[in-house]
Amino acid sequence: MNKKVTIILIISLLSSFLVRPVYADLKNFKDNYEKEEKSKKQTQKSSNSGQSFSDSSSSGQVSFDSSEEACLDACIIILPLWIGANLSLEYSPYPYSHDTNNFICNDAGDENSYNKCFEGKGSAWFLTLESGWQHAFDNGNAGFARLSGKIFRFFGPEFEFKRLVDDNKDKLDYYAFGINIPIFQFSGFSPDIYVQASYLRGILERNGVSYGIIINSYPIRPISLMFRFGVQSFGNIKGEDYGSMDFYDYEGRLGLILYRLEIFGGYRHIKTELTKIHGPVAGIKMFI
Repeated sequence: MNKKVTIILIISLLSSFLVRPVYADLKNFKDNYEKEEKSKKQTQKSSNSGQSFSDSSSSGQVSFDSSEEACLDACIIILPLWIGANLSLEYSPYPYSHDTNNFICNDAGDENSYNKCFEGKGSAWFLTLESGWQHAFDNGNAGFARLSGKIFRFFGPEFEFKRLVDDNKDKLDYYAFGINIPIFQFSGFSPDIYVQASYLRGILERNGVSYGIIINSYPIRPISLMFRFGVQSFGNIKGEDYGSMDFYDYEGRLGLILYRLEIFGGYRHIKTELTKIHGPVAGIKMFI
């Protein structure tokens, strides 16, 4: 691996967590979050009591539907197609490293293929490590890091860490550990489903899950695109009963590929009805 590339990424990782805002107050975020959380809890309790009354007054009839059977039938049909579509592909060392293909070759098993999948130099895995910054306006500034990629073509790690700080020395950390699973993979359009165990620590402490779709695209040299449509859902921690809170997570990025490095910029917007963390993002990604 190129030493200069490694040094640049290490410096970026370290510096991304040294940013401090000029003015921000995370306490307002915490207060709005807990206010909305309390309201959600009361709504859920009312809904549960109404459901219990309805169940107790029913005549005990049980309804059946065929949704599970239909899902099983669909899986039986789709799973072999999904395995076949991903089993033979290969990845180049990084996007646009070869003239014959952007990043993903889908003809690995075809000896007569035009590009012959990077002439035998392709790989069945890749990883990306990124670090960057987000200016979250009144909520502070954040440094973040992310590890993503594919292992054996069919799945990969999806790990994230973000630290949000304000000028009162309050902080909010977000940890997420999980996997991504490709729906299908092409250089121009590669949507992945991701599922993570997620945690808030610092001024707020909550446990939850994050899930959604991340789309990566390498349409034309040296451009890259990334879009995220997801949900962060938080609830109980340490045996305490909180109302379930869902953050809707949207992100868009435009990147420039330079050798193994991608320099990117974009915008990430995470919000509920009363609380939100949003603002421009920028950073560096390295293909390993």
